Amino acid sequence: MNEANPSMELLSVDPRSHAYEPSSRSSSSSGSSRGAKDEGSSLSFQDQGNSGPSDDDRDALLQNRSSSLRPHVKRPFAPLTRRLPSGWRFGVTVGAALSVCTLITNVVALAVTSSMADRAYGHQSSVATIRKGDCSEMEHLQLGIHLAINIVSTLLLGASNYCMQCLSAPTRADVDRAHRRATWLDIGVPSLKNFQFIRPIKILFWCLLALSSVPLHLLYNSTFFLSITNNSYEVYFATEDFQRDGWFDTHAFLSDDRSIAVATTNGTQGNVSGLYPYMPPYHIQSRIKDLGVSENGSFFERLENADCIQEYAKTPLHDRRNLVLVTSTLPRENQQMDMVVEDSYMPDSNLSSKCESNSSLPIVSIDDRLVSCADNSTLLSISPYTSYTVASSSDGYSVTNWFNWMCSQNSSYTWDESRHISLCKDGYWQQVRSNASEWTVWGFKIDYCISEKMENGCALNVAKNLLIVVIVFNAVKSVVLITVALKITDSPLITIGDAAASFIRDRDPTTRGMCLLTKADFSQPSTKAARLSRKPLPPRVYEPGRKRKGLAAGKTRWALAGTLYLICLTAVLGLLGYGVQQLKTKYDRGDFASLWELGLGTAGPYNLITGWRLPSSGDAAIVSTVLIANLPQALLSAVYFLANALVTNLSLAAEWSRYAARRAALRVSHPARGSAQRSTYFLQIPYRLALPLALFSSLLHWLVSQSIFIVKVDGADPAGGTDPWHVASSASGSDAVSTVTCGYSPVGMMATALAAVLLVAFAAALGARRLAPGVPLAGSCSAAIAAACHAPEGADEARPLMWGVVPGVEFDGQQTSTGGGGHDAVKVGHCALSDGPVDMPVAGNMYA
Repeated sequence: MNEANPSMELLSVDPRSHAYEPSSRSSSSSGSSRGAKDEGSSLSFQDQGNSGPSDDDRDALLQNRSSSLRPHVKRPFAPLTRRLPSGWRFGVTVGAALSVCTLITNVVALAVTSSMADRAYGHQSSVATIRKGDCSEMEHLQLGIHLAINIVSTLLLGASNYCMQCLSAPTRADVDRAHRRATWLDIGVPSLKNFQFIRPIKILFWCLLALSSVPLHLLYNSTFFLSITNNSYEVYFATEDFQRDGWFDTHAFLSDDRSIAVATTNGTQGNVSGLYPYMPPYHIQSRIKDLGVSENGSFFERLENADCIQEYAKTPLHDRRNLVLVTSTLPRENQQMDMVVEDSYMPDSNLSSKCESNSSLPIVSIDDRLVSCADNSTLLSISPYTSYTVASSSDGYSVTNWFNWMCSQNSSYTWDESRHISLCKDGYWQQVRSNASEWTVWGFKIDYCISEKMENGCALNVAKNLLIVVIVFNAVKSVVLITVALKITDSPLITIGDAAASFIRDRDPTTRGMCLLTKADFSQPSTKAARLSRKPLPPRVYEPGRKRKGLAAGKTRWALAGTLYLICLTAVLGLLGYGVQQLKTKYDRGDFASLWELGLGTAGPYNLITGWRLPSSGDAAIVSTVLIANLPQALLSAVYFLANALVTNLSLAAEWSRYAARRAALRVSHPARGSAQRSTYFLQIPYRLALPLALFSSLLHWLVSQSIFIVKVDGADPAGGTDPWHVASSASGSDAVSTVTCGYSPVGMMATALAAVLLVAFAAALGARRLAPGVPLAGSCSAAIAAACHAPEGADEARPLMWGVVPGVEFDGQQTSTGGGGHDAVKVGHCALSDGPVDMPVAGNMYA
């Protein structure tokens, strides 16, 4: 083979057919710009035995070339910028700085919140309350904290992903070693395939970064969480004079032993014991005299009937407590009180449901408990109400009827009965509210209400143990990032632009004569065998066609992403089906209207997970529930990681194909100063795809967080304590005053499944788009990229490049056109990425 013709450096380009005019490149200027590379080391397509300069030599040559292109401009901050890292190390350094700042912030947050909790509330456990207040205020505070956490965690994960991709990126020496072993490495995409050729220390750092990201998925977002107080309360039936220190029946409402004399139908005296221990009414009476005066985090205010019904028709009840129903109906006039008492309470079962005219003894009603029949008593009755957190199952004996008192209904019904009654909990309270002026409770016509408004219905808590774990792994991440920025000094091929620049400077001998081979070809055993034996492959016929982007990612990557996606989607739909089935079987609430009523990310008595073998109270419950609630976040992050890799492959293929359509400079991680090279995107994905993908990922993470979430409900008795007489966490009679579990939202699960389908549809639509015709589909395959970069001698990778047929290049004694030496030459051309003139390959012609 003849040496490459130096006159190629003087070829001019017709501006009508080419976007770039290299005619100004003279042989002398080319030689001076090449420096040591061209001097005594001229590479041709036959130079397989010459391995070329080392990595350090290549870097030095590039710096020399960059210096010759760099304009001589005095820069005032040059000494400072020279000390800053450049290229990919600058990004890692920024990530390290961000990680260190986050570490300091987390340590300060732990110290400050622990001090606040110990000083204000005396908590010494691993879960500390740092602030109590109105639920709306606490929700906004939690929203701000979670927003900050999500922003920081997203930036940290982005920094980790950046560094991990840089660590897995091969150097040119790694690529050469792989090519000599007839395999190829990934360029420009996250890859585990490269691990077999990169240095072990880089693999160790990659694994440490991956492991240190796990707490960000599983713990960080739940280190701060809300707990809701669920208040049990007492409903007082009283006249207006009760508010003015009016006298009330102390015999009925102040007995200490709760065994008192009551009236019977025959006018005799009976005894009843074991009744509900009321709070001393004097306390309520003294507080309602001056409305609006706060005491121990609560105050009383007047509510009209409609507002009163609206405020108490909910569970859990966190912002209201004890209630005084002001009525002008006296017990002797009340004909609607039911009289049923268990025999164990009083052997004499002939109790009266009405006040006898000749007796001032109180009567017993199962709904109102004790009702005073004493003349002039301003307090008529006290009805306790236990606000349960978890509903009882309808496949058992009874169905819990929330806030039953306002509808004058029983607190529970059998399952069969409930199907024939419009229960208060199911919306009958709205009918009552629509006629609020005639509101009657157990025969007492209500004039207005005096309600106890709670100022501290919610609390913001910090799980200190979880935050400590986050801090430890945050420290590991910081150390790794700093070490990588300072100690990893090689020059990896981060982008396809980096790889193309390297292969143009120093052609890869193992891919000689393979200019039309694709990523799929280099995965074929026949191609591997030819490269191992150094046998030349036969020229290939050019077949134009617009390939789909999806082929660039490869079947394996699509299969992995699709499998993980199907697993996650099946899990979401399976949990949705199970949750709907449980709601229908246990509570007869499986229709869409009932599911919609449960809301998005809100806890209620029906959508709490019960019966699992996990702790339900204490620190262990917090940790286990946080892990369960955030496990889907880790799976979603894995899906996003694979989706990001897919989109990166598709973007890479689109950028590569455009070099056959128009002349453009390479997009590299470290552009040479003064050159036409462009800086890269954040790794490889264009911002028009990267930003929507990041936003969509944030939306998916938020939807998942609203689909399954930690719930901590603290029960409180009417006095704000935890007396088990007044407080229970479930209608089945549990004595637990605090419930820690997970809540689930069917609406959230449906929205998550829909968003996941849209994400897959977006990836599929992106993969189905056609690429620009011309350049072979290289994808992230280093061999295919190298095969397309056998440019003519003297090609300058710092200038705008275009892929196509290089005119006049000799290949094995054959030319791209009929030779003039008196013999017919076979038309075998050569295609390459070049800064010189190129033509479009012709369909049916052969190229090598």
